[in-house]
Amino acid sequence: MKSKLSILTFLAICAILSSQAGCEPTEALQAAEPTNKQQTTEKPAKAPEPKVEQGQAEITFDKTIHDFGEILCKSKNTCEFKFKNTGTSELKIKNIKKTCGCTPFELSKRDYLPGESGTIKVKYSASTKPGPALKHIYVTSNAKNKNRVELTIKASIILKVKAEPLSLTLKLNEENANCQPITLKSIDDVPFKITSFNSTNETITAEFDPNTAATEFVLRPKVDIDKLSKRLDGYIDIKLTHPQCKSVNIIYRTPPQFQTNPATIIIQNVSPTESIRRQVLVKSNYGRDFEIESVSSEKGSLRLLSQKKLNEGIQLEVQIDPPPQAKKIRFFTDWLYIQIKGGERLKVHANMWFSKTKETQ
Repeated sequence: MKSKLSILTFLAICAILSSQAGCEPTEALQAAEPTNKQQTTEKPAKAPEPKVEQGQAEITFDKTIHDFGEILCKSKNTCEFKFKNTGTSELKIKNIKKTCGCTPFELSKRDYLPGESGTIKVKYSASTKPGPALKHIYVTSNAKNKNRVELTIKASIILKVKAEPLSLTLKLNEENANCQPITLKSIDDVPFKITSFNSTNETITAEFDPNTAATEFVLRPKVDIDKLSKRLDGYIDIKLTHPQCKSVNIIYRTPPQFQTNPATIIIQNVSPTESIRRQVLVKSNYGRDFEIESVSSEKGSLRLLSQKKLNEGIQLEVQIDPPPQAKKIRFFTDWLYIQIKGGERLKVHANMWFSKTKETQ
């Protein structure tokens, strides 16, 4: 019995030792499992997302030129320029610039979503002068395709009453200032009356019968030479009863008795201590023999050196001496006064730009 018990005891001990030896690899595997689980549960790095391009605004006009065709002088006209945002982002109208005060515009708003349309309404006031007219408007936006668009307005301005001539060249030394007759003619054969005849400073007058209606008038203006000599240029305004031409304007110009060449002395990039000489020609526009009584300047920087009589007039040689403060300034101006003996005083503007110095830098 003891031997059997010993054998059983030995076998039990071997079984226990065998089971303990078999647990070691299992424990090692179990210890390694958490590490493998950590590796398998890590999130993979994200691939870079593709860049999404932002949308771009685009502006498309139905037209960029509007031709009114024939329109009347002083008439009020309107036109529209329609556009659409054909891009994929919001269109922003930044600025609308007109080149003439006769073309005011209207725009209800400045921002337009993709696919949204807008309208620029333009009012055009025709001038009093007949002939072709061309005006421009510039639209600036954030549009990718064209951020600056030029809009053009065209017209042919006509008068239902034609005036000839439309301008007069008068002369102080001729009878009635050499003023020519003025013809007014209805081009649509509609009779009209003359209701008034006015001119600048009432220099020019004309006789007419306000009760007479006709399709054509010939006016013979009379010029007041004394008034003309005081105001050489101006215009004539003739009021009419024609249903499509209420007035006609005629300009007039008169050459002065004397003029200088140049009319303005311009000197650039000279030393502040350098004296400059210039020649000024004084001539009569009417072939009149004359003398120069005196030459002076407003600030004393210009003085006469000599004068010489030529066929076309009198040539003056003038010296310009920069003022003492010229070293500290870049620009200086003065007036040269030329007194005609027994006549008018002429003025010549002198502008001087000096070279840079340490004081002016």
